[in-house]
Amino acid sequence: MDERSQRRLKANEMVFRKANSDVADFIEDQTGRRDKVIEFYCECSRARCRQRIQLSLEEYRQAHENDRSFIILPGHQEPEVEKVIHRSGSFFVVEKQGPMPSSQAVDLALSNTPI
Repeated sequence: MDERSQRRLKANEMVFRKANSDVADFIEDQTGRRDKVIEFYCECSRARCRQRIQLSLEEYRQAHENDRSFIILPGHQEPEVEKVIHRSGSFFVVEKQGPMPSSQAVDLALSNTPI
């Protein structure tokens, strides 16, 4: 897989991470609770994936302690751009490898991705 394709996959993932983060921030601001369980988008690189993962806000925050970590459903990992760093019964946490896309690439992916 070439570098451009890898950047595109990562940009796709970052779109859903941003959407999830916005929802988590909103719920936490409204409720003041981190134990609330909600459905987050799978943050995999599959452009058409809209599957959901149930996590508490606390689990979500822990999974994203580093900027290169993403939550995905088991089987959605792409070994060419990420490695699994945590396995749970219902989700994996993966860490992206190599250079991350620019903020412009993420903005472009956001503008072209209906959620």
